[in-house]
Amino acid sequence: MTGRAAEIDLNLNDRVKYYNNILSADIQERLTSEKLADLQSKIMSEQFMKILDVTNKNIAFPYDFLKYYRISLDIDNQKKFDKTNSYVKFGQIEDSNIKDFIQSHYKQQNITDSTNVVIVQYNTSLMNNLINSNEFINAIAKEEDNIRNKIYKNNSFSISFKDDLNLALTIGKCNIYNPCFHKDDTFTATLVDYYDFEYLKYAPSIKKAILNAINNNAVIQQENGDLTNFVLIIPIILFKNSDL
Repeated sequence: MTGRAAEIDLNLNDRVKYYNNILSADIQERLTSEKLADLQSKIMSEQFMKILDVTNKNIAFPYDFLKYYRISLDIDNQKKFDKTNSYVKFGQIEDSNIKDFIQSHYKQQNITDSTNVVIVQYNTSLMNNLINSNEFINAIAKEEDNIRNKIYKNNSFSISFKDDLNLALTIGKCNIYNPCFHKDDTFTATLVDYYDFEYLKYAPSIKKAILNAINNNAVIQQENGDLTNFVLIIPIILFKNSDL
């Protein structure tokens, strides 16, 4: 690689080292010892903005990640126009079993009747990416005997998405609630997730370090009350002739 491209790559490597240091493993301590505004100022520095500028030209961020991140930043406005999701408050959910499950599995999030809930509609981008992902398919296959034996009736098993970048950034770790194979072998379940951000540690590669920095900046926004956390629900139905 020569010329301007080589210069950009060199600068990018230097910048990655820079903000990996800024976003080092002791950020948790600094969150409590420094003013959030000061820390955010460091993260959103001129160098960091240049990194994002280069990143946007070279890394295509997944559609669903950007969509649901945008929802978290502007949920009241997004729900007026977004037709791919339904928006309700937690208290409006009629199924008492799933409500009890959510509150018991996400106790630390202090979910109340006024907590926002985003319900993903059938045949949308996020749902299609989910049911076609190898990680989801493999997890269902691994748990098939337990599902057929009704081990997870009104209960769940978890999936952590790591290989699929879109699902890793959008969902991360989730619960597959009340999975069931019916008599005709139709599969139903409900994916439940609490949409929030957790700090990610140092990443060695440029791409992962950039994504980590963006994620960790969202952690600052979350701590600062600049985004809205919500319960994410994806009702799943797969018919016998599907790939699963």
